[in-house]
Amino acid sequence: MHSVVFGGAGFIGHHLILSLLAAGKSVICVDSLKSGSALNLKNFTANDNFKFYQLDISDTDSLLKVVPSNSVIYHLASNPDIAAAASNPRIDFVNGTIITESALEVARLTSAAHFIYTSGSGVYREDYDNELNESAQLLPISTYGASKLAGESLAAAYSFMFSLKVTILRFANVVGPFQTHGVGYDLLRKLKANQESLDIRGDGTQEKAYVHVSDVVRAIDVIVSKQVNQYDIYNVSLNQTVTVKEIVEMCLQQSGISESDIALSYQSSPRGWIGDVPKIRMNSEKLRSLGWTPRYSCQEALKDSLGAMWTEIS
Repeated sequence: MHSVVFGGAGFIGHHLILSLLAAGKSVICVDSLKSGSALNLKNFTANDNFKFYQLDISDTDSLLKVVPSNSVIYHLASNPDIAAAASNPRIDFVNGTIITESALEVARLTSAAHFIYTSGSGVYREDYDNELNESAQLLPISTYGASKLAGESLAAAYSFMFSLKVTILRFANVVGPFQTHGVGYDLLRKLKANQESLDIRGDGTQEKAYVHVSDVVRAIDVIVSKQVNQYDIYNVSLNQTVTVKEIVEMCLQQSGISESDIALSYQSSPRGWIGDVPKIRMNSEKLRSLGWTPRYSCQEALKDSLGAMWTEIS
């Protein structure tokens, strides 16, 4: 059985492929390289169990030529920059909803053994007081969240219409080596360019969970091996949160800059960008019941991520 990774040249895709190959799986990576990087695949090209095709995921006919029947399909391809929609709201529809429909059609036509779709916390209704489980109300306030929810709906329909085994993964903020976007990434790049002042999106009170990419990959492995239902949804998160102010402090420490030596400029709004949800807590007890236990705390995940990113951009 082949493992097919759509969007495998991205941050999470790189780590997933690394894990699949280490387990002896035959892996096919498909990526347009619009947001992913060929550098993320360079260590795999000499492996006989790895094949890469540079294709647009929306090109269903081309995908059908490279995706074997009865594969496990991991659909990670989407717009990775949530804030980009503030100036280009169609980006999530074009690089999200459209390619998800194509990926599902390929899964149907190739009789995929399992279709894993990566969604996120943006599908949920804003609720600052409660920890959200998989049955919480869905009401996205961003085009990114709307696109992810549209993808979930399509995946549910394909599952029940065509007996396709489907997993929906709602990620918290994923961090780790080779990360190419996110709060920590943006802050470190700004600090690398200017160590005298730092502009920060939002007022610093934003509070979210951060999960290490290696824990995400382990969660995927657990779910693929243990999911019983034809269709199921899992939150992949921690029961801890970290504020943006805390991340700023960690970035300053990572870069060796004292807070007294730099001018920090926060915005007045708690939202870092249009459509940002300032605070969210996700319940992952359903995933933990399958045997998943994260190895990194939020603080540890961020520390590892920031250390790796600082080395990468230096």
